[in-house]
Amino acid sequence: MSTNSRIYLKLKEEDKNKIAKANKDNIKLNVFVFETPTITLDNDYISVYCHWDGYIKGGVGESLFKYHTEYDKILNMLLFGYLSFITYDEIRPYYAWRGEKEEPWEYVKPNLTNDTKLSESYDYLFDYQTNKWYVRCKETNKKWEDLENYIS
Repeated sequence: MSTNSRIYLKLKEEDKNKIAKANKDNIKLNVFVFETPTITLDNDYISVYCHWDGYIKGGVGESLFKYHTEYDKILNMLLFGYLSFITYDEIRPYYAWRGEKEEPWEYVKPNLTNDTKLSESYDYLFDYQTNKWYVRCKETNKKWEDLENYIS
């Protein structure tokens, strides 16, 4: 059974309403990535679903906290759309874990929203203003808490 998660990024004011496109040269992927359409960053947050290993320790939470800590790189990662998993050195698009061709973009594109109401088993939020990751899950009573408090 998969333990899913959702990864959010609070967008900087200067990025809002800009057209963005993922850059394959700035991210380590172990599979070929098809061309991704451009996305207009027209809300406060961008988020993606991540299918596997969403838990904090040894999963998505720890990978984000330890290895994905720069706003521009996090934004680029999310622009690829839904993910199968994320580790310290690998980010795999959602369709790739089964070796399938890319799913239609409408099904895997990032979500743009003005709130963080979309929710999975584990939700992670990077806030550029504090330069920190936050987590929301059953361990935090579904409230946003500093992820660092749950990693050590």
